[in-house]
Amino acid sequence: PDGDPRVPQRLDWSVDDGTTAPGPLGTRSASGARLGPDALADADVVLVPALLVDTLGRRLGQGGGFYDVTLDALRPAPPLVGLVHDDELVDADLLPVPTGRLDHLVDAVATPTRWWDLV
Repeated sequence: PDGDPRVPQRLDWSVDDGTTAPGPLGTRSASGARLGPDALADADVVLVPALLVDTLGRRLGQGGGFYDVTLDALRPAPPLVGLVHDDELVDADLLPVPTGRLDHLVDAVATPTRWWDLV
């Protein structure tokens, strides 16, 4: 995203050509041709990183809100798949993930060893 990195903005997308460049938040980003924030509207499914997902589809990200702001612009949104490690998918009855009004639920979860449909 461009602008103040502390304020959530829609994510920009680029072609993964195998090269990376420093991003505004101290992470590496694909440095191929930029596609713009609207490129996500053409996606059939969106893979969303997470730190934790519960069995009701509530996702804990890294607190920046960038994915949620980006997903808000999609109408209708394609299916969302949370990507976590096996131990980061938790039972919502035992450890419910807190959510806010801007948070988006995921439709499924993919871990290294399993797939869970949540809808």
